[in-house]
Amino acid sequence: MQPDLFGEFDAEQERAEQLLRFREAHQRPQTCPACGVTEPNGFLLTNNHGARLDVETLTVQGIPRPDGLCTAQWLVRNHISYAAQRDDAEQLERDAARGRELGLDVDAIVAAARGDEGPAR
Repeated sequence: MQPDLFGEFDAEQERAEQLLRFREAHQRPQTCPACGVTEPNGFLLTNNHGARLDVETLTVQGIPRPDGLCTAQWLVRNHISYAAQRDDAEQLERDAARGRELGLDVDAIVAAARGDEGPAR
């Protein structure tokens, strides 16, 4: 048996262990740290919320989100603002319900969209 002088065996073993950890993490239900919604697996958590359990900050396509909102919250917040600005009651009712499910302050978002207050979250 030839000694592993360059560490190829160790590097290959580490890659195999990383892949196993990645697969295990992405095959079980995971919860978004921003909104608290549980997705069936890590892929959907990353896709729908921009959250990965192996990265401490929320990201959008790998770029950290400075506002602390997950992708689902960010999108619904924008839909609520749009509906409030256009006085679309049907859309506002639908999106406000989803916003509350995601933990958003819907009243503050509506007020900000209509110019009543400062920026909302």
